This record gives sequence, structure tokens and C-alpha cells, in this order.
Amino acid sequence: MSAEWDAACVEGDHASLSSPVLAELEAEIFEHLKGSWCSEQKAKLLIELVVHTRPGACVEIGAFSGSTTLPILAGLRHVGSGRGYVVEAWSNEEAIRGLPNHDAHTSWWESVDMATVRSQFDQMLETWSLRSWCEVLAEASGQAVSQLPAIDLLHLDGNFSTEGAALDSEQYSPGSSPVDTS
Repeated sequence: MSAEWDAACVEGDHASLSSPVLAELEAEIFEHLKGSWCSEQKAKLLIELVVHTRPGACVEIGAFSGSTTLPILAGLRHVGSGRGYVVEAWSNEEAIRGLPNHDAHTSWWESVDMATVRSQFDQMLETWSLRSWCEVLAEASGQAVSQLPAIDLLHLDGNFSTEGAALDSEQYSPGSSPVDTS
């Protein structure tokens, strides 16, 4: 099914966005995400966008511990269709690529224990029974782009350098050609 919005899709999904089952799922997700980098408003937007549009392929660049991955994949499971593709290198080198050398953000990203973060991500998938709803590509976004199907929903949250964000935007835009930057 296409993720394009049309009048029939809007009319048909209005009821599903106000269902008690979805409201309960959202409440569970909000509770789980307290203290994470994903606000309740962002989590609600992501899950409802998935429920409303029913995308075939959701791609997330930069999953880290999975706080924004959770509402996307839970939305797919809720509607019973679609697939998530998670692109995350879990690499300090990739996280700081393009950032200034003596910046506080660079120092923080250099010190993150990425193995622990990856473990937290994997635990989230297990806890929420979401592993079957996604494919994890543990590599840099430039390496993963050629391995992905046509994208219906894209969440860019990867490299925060000006160069890295621009490159991800270019590589993952509709109609772009894959560019390997490895």
C-alpha cells in the first residue's frame, strides 16, 4: 500500500487514530520513553503518522538506543503491515564525523559506550517484540542507502554535522542515486 495521503485514506483512518487500543499503546510508549531524547509529542506524531499513512517501508537514520524507533515500529505492528529499516553504525567515529574537534558535543559523542547503547536498542526490540518488524543495518548511512527499498517514511536523526545532515538529506531524498561515502 502506498503511503500517499488521499481522501479515502484520511476518512478511513480517522477512527483508528482515536481507538482505545491505540491510545493505550501510546500511553505505554510514553511511559517507556520518559527521560529519553524522544518527547511525548514526537512519539505521538511518529506513531500516528505510521497508523494514518500505513507506509510500506519506514527508514530511520540514527536510531541510537531506539527511542524514536519504538513508536515507528509499534505503529507498524499496530496496523499489521510495513517494515522498518534502522540504519545506525553505533560508532563513535561516525557520530563525530564532521563535528568540530573541540566542541562539547564532540567530546560527549567520543565518550559514549556504543556497545552498551546497541545493547539497549536490542533490549528494546526484545521487550516490545518488535524484532520481526525491522531490519537493522549496523553501518554508516552512506553504506546502507543502496540496500534499502523505496522509502515511504523517512526519519533523519543521524550525523548532526552540517556536512553529515546535508549528505543524508541528499542521499535519502526521493529520486536520488545512492552515494557510498565509506
